[in-house]
Amino acid sequence: MIDHVSLVGVGVLGRAIAMRLLHCHQPIRIFNRTTAKAQALATMGADVVETLAELFSHDRPLVIVCLTDADAIRDVFNLPDIETLMARSRPVILNTSTIGPQESQWMEKFFRSHGASYVECPVSGGPEGALNGRLAAWVGPLPLDDLARTRRVIGCLSDHFVMMESNPTAQSMKVINNYCEAVHLLVAAEVILLAEKSGLSGEVLSKALPLGRGRSIYMDVMLDRYLHPRTHVAVPIDIRLKDLELAEQLFEQQKMRSGFFNYSYHVYSRTQDALSQPQDQTACFSQLEKFTRISTRRAER
Repeated sequence: MIDHVSLVGVGVLGRAIAMRLLHCHQPIRIFNRTTAKAQALATMGADVVETLAELFSHDRPLVIVCLTDADAIRDVFNLPDIETLMARSRPVILNTSTIGPQESQWMEKFFRSHGASYVECPVSGGPEGALNGRLAAWVGPLPLDDLARTRRVIGCLSDHFVMMESNPTAQSMKVINNYCEAVHLLVAAEVILLAEKSGLSGEVLSKALPLGRGRSIYMDVMLDRYLHPRTHVAVPIDIRLKDLELAEQLFEQQKMRSGFFNYSYHVYSRTQDALSQPQDQTACFSQLEKFTRISTRRAER
């Protein structure tokens, strides 16, 4: 069974996951709707296939899914021939994508109705975390008949993961985590802007800001981009907007009112509108700077 591990989707994160699996000497098959995007991985040892059906040619394949959202997963898998092949091969579907808990319920019902075992495994840590095997993961119940293999593959990607009581709660936790990340990044950007306006140099900030208890991982991310500007996109702005929209759904389901959603969504959406795409999440710094100048002028009137 160890040879029959596959990956669907090689975006920024999916590519890093594939490279990590190859580094762990795990043979993998890869399917991507745009085949050309996966060809570079073929030179590294991956078996790139042209059709999704080729992933289900063996009994009980483990198929890792890393796609944009629930709609993308449906577009790829909700096809009559694929449903028939899943019923024959009885795959384990390991979903590393981020979707809402209600979508998770739909996915679980859909895949199980076609003979597949479905496991949520949303991850956090970005491509750098995937490459180093240091992703955080929230994992739904594992199939007992494939427990060792599934845990081994997850362990290759994640040095710390938590077993959740259900698939929807795994995705709920991921949505909560991503909402926290989105808000923390804006707080970090605002703090750095305040420090800059207060006359603190970048050299001083690099030493002093991480020293206190207010430090966070996203403070480090924002500070690094501030001190070393670059155009490389690690987490696109549209991913942060998706994260916020999923969080808004969760707030509504729980009949809670967020004190941070409207402001956060406004900053990220204005950043996306103002700049050509793709833009890294840290581009919100420039938008915050404009926002604070406008707010100051209004206060002075």
